[in-house]
Amino acid sequence: MSVYVVTGATGFIGWTVTRKLLSMGHDVRCPVRNAEKAKRLAEEGAQVREVDYDDEAALVRVMEGADHVIHLAGATKARTRQLFWQANEGLVEKVLTACSQLDSSPVVILVSSVAASGPSLHHAPRSEAEVPQPVSEYGRSKLAGERLGAKFAATVPVSIVRPGIVFGGDDRLTLEMFKSIRRFRTHVSAGWKKRQFSLIFSDELTDLLIAISHSGERLPVPGTSGDKSGYGIYNACRPESPTFPELGLLVAKSMGLRGVLNIRLFQPLPQLVGWSGDCFSWLTGKPAFLNSDKIRESLADSWIFDGAKAAGQFGFQPEIPLLEKFEEVTLGYRKKGWL
Repeated sequence: MSVYVVTGATGFIGWTVTRKLLSMGHDVRCPVRNAEKAKRLAEEGAQVREVDYDDEAALVRVMEGADHVIHLAGATKARTRQLFWQANEGLVEKVLTACSQLDSSPVVILVSSVAASGPSLHHAPRSEAEVPQPVSEYGRSKLAGERLGAKFAATVPVSIVRPGIVFGGDDRLTLEMFKSIRRFRTHVSAGWKKRQFSLIFSDELTDLLIAISHSGERLPVPGTSGDKSGYGIYNACRPESPTFPELGLLVAKSMGLRGVLNIRLFQPLPQLVGWSGDCFSWLTGKPAFLNSDKIRESLADSWIFDGAKAAGQFGFQPEIPLLEKFEEVTLGYRKKGWL
C-alpha cells in the first residue's frame, strides 16, 4: 500500500478521495489549517496534520515518506483577484517547493480545472494539447498553478488533471441547483445560444485521480526535445456533453419531477446578476459564487473536452447512464437531509 497526502481534504472532492484511499488500505495524511474542522477525516482513519502552509519546514515534514500527493486545495470563488492567485497559484508553489526539498519527491497530482484550458469553439471538444485560453480570473489563476508544475518538473514528477463540472458527494454548490429546481420547478440559463458542458461525478474523478497517481504521464522536463504538447495533462470528463437546459431536466427527473421550466436570461441581465454578486462580496466580505467572473464563463462558448486520453490509458469509460448517476446524487442529498 502507498502513502498519500491529500490537500484540501475537507472539501467535497477531497473528502471523497480520502475515503476511497482509506477503503483501499492506503495511509492518508491530510494537512489542514484547522484540525477541529477535520474531525470526520480523523474518524475515518486519516492522519490529520494541522499545518500552516507558510511554514515550509512543517509542510516538508508532512510530505516526507509520501508516495503520492493529490493537491486539491484552492479556491473556486474569491472576493478579489489577489485571493484567487494566492489560493490557486500560491498554494501550488508551496506544495511543490516542499516536495522538491525531499531526497525522493512524491508524485504530485495537481487538480486544476477546464477553466484553465478555456472554452471550446464551434462545439468541438478541446484536447489537452491545445493552447490554453482562459476567459476568467479563476481560469487564469488555475493555469498559473499548472505552469508552476511545469517549472518544477525536473525535480518533482507532476501530472495535471482538468475536471469538467463535478457533481456528487458533499458538493454544496451544485446542491443549490437541485434545491432551486425542486422548489421553483425552474432552471435559469443565459440566452438562446446552445452551450454544452463536460461533466464528471466525484466518485468517477476520484478513481481517475488514483489511477493517474500510479501510472499516468508526468509533465516533461523543460527543454525536452520534441513536441510534448499536452503530455502529462488529462481532461477528466464523461463522454456526454449536455446543454445547460438538458442538465436542468436531468436534475429534475432525478428528483422524480416530470419537467422543469427553462428561463433564459438575455443581455444585460446575466451581467447584472454578476455585478450583484460582486456588490454582495464587497459589502459582506464574503465571496459570491455567482459573480462577474462566473458569468463571463457562462457566456462563453461551450465547455466540451476530449476525454480520449484518459479513456485510452486507464479504460475510463463510465458505464452508468447519466440519469442514474444524477439519481445517485439525489439519493445521497436526501440521506443527508439536504433535499
